[in-house]
Amino acid sequence: MFDLNERLLYLAHSLKEVQAEVEGSSERFYRGSPQKPGALFLEVVESGGIIYGLPPYPGCRFHTPAVRPHPHQPGWVCLANPTEEDEEALWQSIRYAYERAAEPIHPPISKPVALEAHPLRAVR
Repeated sequence: MFDLNERLLYLAHSLKEVQAEVEGSSERFYRGSPQKPGALFLEVVESGGIIYGLPPYPGCRFHTPAVRPHPHQPGWVCLANPTEEDEEALWQSIRYAYERAAEPIHPPISKPVALEAHPLRAVR
């Protein structure tokens, strides 16, 4: 009835609090507001086929040989033209990325603070 990509996109759209933005041939999925840091959890590009960009579920194995690091998102992979055999691993990765997008992002410390050692004084 539906092909692999239609099923996965339908499921991604059905997740709670998901917002999607379409820009040209790219569709980006966010958990909550697109302006929230860390909300992006999935990028799908149609360019001579379908390319999924997302953080992979730890330990998952994709069958397609077309897996490479994402060019702009550290820790993410790009998966081009997945096969039916990749559906379960890809859906696990989408859910994993969605859950990670809900985790709070802690802002980095702007300047490291130097700790100073002070001698201990006896209190009487």
